Amino acid sequence: MNAIFKKEFKNFFITPIGYVYLIFFQILASFFFVRTTNELSYADMSGSFFFFILIFVLLIPVLTMRLISEEKKNKTDQLLLTSPISTFEIVIGKYLATICLFTISVILTLAFPIIIMIFGKTSILLITSQYIGFFMLGMSFIAIGMYTSSLTENQIISAIISFASFLIIFFIEWVPINNTSLIKLVDAFSLIKHYENFNIGILSFSEFFYFLTIISIFFALTIKNLKSINNKKYSYVITIFTISLLIFFNIVVNYVCDKFDLKFDLSANKIYTISKETKDLLKKINKEILIYEVIADGRTSKEIENFIKKYTSCNNKIKYEIINLNDNLDFFKKYNDINQDNIKPGNLIIECNDKHKIISSNSFVSEEGIQIEQKLTSTIDSVFNNVENHVMFSVGHNESFNNYSIKEMLECENYTCTNIDLTVDNIDDEKKNILIVVDPELDFSESEIEKIKKFSDSGKNLIIFLSPFNKKLPNLTNYLKAWGIEPQDDFVIETDGKMYQMINNGVQLLLPDISYHETTSNLISSHIFLTRAKSLKFNEIENINTLTFFKTSEKSISKKNKENNVGSFNLGLLSTKKIKNNLEIQELKDVEENDEKFLESNMMTFGSPSILMDIGANIKFLINAVNFLSKKEDSILISAKIITPFTMEISKKNSDYIKTFLFLGIPSLFLLSGVLILKRRQRN
Repeated sequence: MNAIFKKEFKNFFITPIGYVYLIFFQILASFFFVRTTNELSYADMSGSFFFFILIFVLLIPVLTMRLISEEKKNKTDQLLLTSPISTFEIVIGKYLATICLFTISVILTLAFPIIIMIFGKTSILLITSQYIGFFMLGMSFIAIGMYTSSLTENQIISAIISFASFLIIFFIEWVPINNTSLIKLVDAFSLIKHYENFNIGILSFSEFFYFLTIISIFFALTIKNLKSINNKKYSYVITIFTISLLIFFNIVVNYVCDKFDLKFDLSANKIYTISKETKDLLKKINKEILIYEVIADGRTSKEIENFIKKYTSCNNKIKYEIINLNDNLDFFKKYNDINQDNIKPGNLIIECNDKHKIISSNSFVSEEGIQIEQKLTSTIDSVFNNVENHVMFSVGHNESFNNYSIKEMLECENYTCTNIDLTVDNIDDEKKNILIVVDPELDFSESEIEKIKKFSDSGKNLIIFLSPFNKKLPNLTNYLKAWGIEPQDDFVIETDGKMYQMINNGVQLLLPDISYHETTSNLISSHIFLTRAKSLKFNEIENINTLTFFKTSEKSISKKNKENNVGSFNLGLLSTKKIKNNLEIQELKDVEENDEKFLESNMMTFGSPSILMDIGANIKFLINAVNFLSKKEDSILISAKIITPFTMEISKKNSDYIKTFLFLGIPSLFLLSGVLILKRRQRN
């Protein structure tokens, strides 16, 4: 085997083949690296690797076309097969020699991540995963190319067959297939489909075994072809049995890996790892949960598939099935309450008994990050526990909730959000027990205030966000005074350096003290950030308990017209009112006598809508607050997986140096080496 290996490896460099391959590979790889990183400003190689694979399609047939076909043409194959070297050793020697040349080209591409690490920031683990997949794919391509070389003694025909095979492998992903069974069959044998996991940062033992299976199958086929050349008795049954056994083991390994989640997440920020909160929920699932992924063009999303398989591996009660929209129109008719326009490719339908919900694929990625786990876990929680949670948003007063992501955030936590115009809509629906008012510019009418009063007196809850820029709102202000709350026409500035931060344009972010409460118990060591806030005074009223959520330091300043006051100011309040038979009670001691006869109404008031910003612990507090008001027990709070932007900062001068090195320096080195070696060989 060593002799075969040395001979084949030496042949690559005493002929132009090795140098041509390395030079062209380096130039093309450098070109695609520079282009896919947007001229060296984007530190992510995911796009580059797919173009590197395209280079395989072009160049590997050149490497493999002569491996065996040349032996046939020169009639040296008979000499090899009659030598004391086994057929296996012949094949493995030629294969390893080609792999070594391929490895040299891969090593050359390591200049790309080194450039990224010097001038930017990226995920080394993700790049490692991509390189492992890239190398496994290259080994598989070479095994296929070597097999095609054993089919004919014509090197050109061998190269054409290899090239055609690689083109099919590469572009089959883009062929529209509507038959689900055919899709599964094609994907099972698609090298690129199996490579995708490596490219997104998922290392799976099943993918390793798959590529080893492909390599072994084409090894077996190549050995069969070589033995048949010598007319030696070779059992087709053994070859077929070997291939069948490899396929069987591959299916078993794939099943075991999916069942026990034998995958390693090397992606940045562990994007494909589910949280402890999700795992705790899945342990409680004792009813069958069906997850249907809707497709139309025949392909599933690898990211979604990886996520769902995490869930199915945690609990066998969770089933995953792919439904083709074009072939199963009758299937969707049973979901009469779901708008058929919402059933689109990529969407998920979650079903448990008679309860079902749909998740829109458009909501999986937002400015906050990847929200697949948020959506999937909260929806499973909802259909499993069969609980409906509704939140209403007041409209018609130039409210500013559209400036924030509060609705999207609540929908991620499985709340149904509805806009309510109090001039025409009623708010007496028993299922809707929270009304949110965000920074209104126009006052509420007396009839609207009467509806709000009736709403709260029936044991419902309010959340009101005000700001220093609110115009006079006499009706709303009078309603708040009935709760003992007096919003001040001021602007709060913090002077204690430990309780604020400065951001762009000199804007001050307040970091108020957080009072202990059920909604803040997990936030005491965190920060709530507020900006442009007004203070809230409150007066003790006998039938109302008021708690301060957020308070400034004693050194803060309340700027009101030309008057400045120094002291500690309230920025967030929780008021709780006990109600009996829709009438306010007169004394709190009456409540203690028979508490179950009384309704409880809550109102949260904040002096700034900036608490709706997705910063610090703001979102976590808001989720806690809404869960508290809706009496949602065992709530699950999962943050979006932040997508880290990997960037490079390279000056134009350094960029030009790098391009010169990649496009001219390395290729020139191989060109010069090739010319010197070939001239020396001619002289000898």
